[in-house]
Amino acid sequence: MSPGTLNWNYLLNIGLNPSLSSNVGLTITTSNSNSAVSVTRNLDINQDGLVDRADVNIIQAAFDCTIGQSCYDPRADVDADGRVDIVDAATVAFHWMEVDFIPNYGISTTPLSLILAPSASGTATVTVTSINGFAGTVSLDAVVYPSGITVALSPSSLSLSVNSSASSTLSVSTTGASPGFYSVNITGINGPLSHSTIITVGVADFNITANPTELFFPAGPIQSMITISSLGGFQGTITLSTTVSPSTGLTASPNPTNITLTPGGSGTSYLHVDPTSFGAWDVTITATSGNLSHSVVVSVARCRFGCV
Repeated sequence: MSPGTLNWNYLLNIGLNPSLSSNVGLTITTSNSNSAVSVTRNLDINQDGLVDRADVNIIQAAFDCTIGQSCYDPRADVDADGRVDIVDAATVAFHWMEVDFIPNYGISTTPLSLILAPSASGTATVTVTSINGFAGTVSLDAVVYPSGITVALSPSSLSLSVNSSASSTLSVSTTGASPGFYSVNITGINGPLSHSTIITVGVADFNITANPTELFFPAGPIQSMITISSLGGFQGTITLSTTVSPSTGLTASPNPTNITLTPGGSGTSYLHVDPTSFGAWDVTITATSGNLSHSVVVSVARCRFGCV
């Protein structure tokens, strides 16, 4: 069994290399004339519970490298033939997105997004689920990008028994946050196992602008376009009103007085003014929806001999 003996030792040395972890399968085939050992390695190369892009990246980094070269990574040599090649890549690709048999866990959030008003609060549920008989404690952490909203997890760690699930509450506060969207990356950690889920938080508001912000009679424009824009996923109906200062000598009204916004959308209204005397006025256009209110000012002048 001289050829077989060399092959036997060579393959066993690879299979028992500590850097491969214990995640190696050995198949021994014998007959009266020879014996052979074949080695198969877990296709979930980084052992995160899923055959995915991270595993392919490991193969790519060691591609075409052989035993003895510094670039050789035994984990990427799936068929244990001493070379990381297209066969290894194709084998992993064939099992793309398959769940590993290693005890593991999954993490998810419900809902996947929250839309909150400024200075408001809300909650989401983070669920961790045992996979393949996993049991242990998963520590949770939450990171916000960009900074602005504040978040907290309660509890911050979850204990799982075999094939069970447990939940934590993510509390979100938008106090002091600017309107817009924020990503909350929630990571669960248990030893070398780490999994993440993302929830999007929108701080919903709107803004108001006027163009132009100055109106002159008789030579200048006689109306101003008022634009209302949704921020942070805001949706709803905006009501417009006007206040003129000083209160006499000018009438001003927007048309239309109600604008309905969809998330990310905008709407327009036109401010019409009619001076009944000479003078200068400030027209404040206020947009209101529930507890949210924003204003813009348009200056109006009617000059006896032309405005400078």
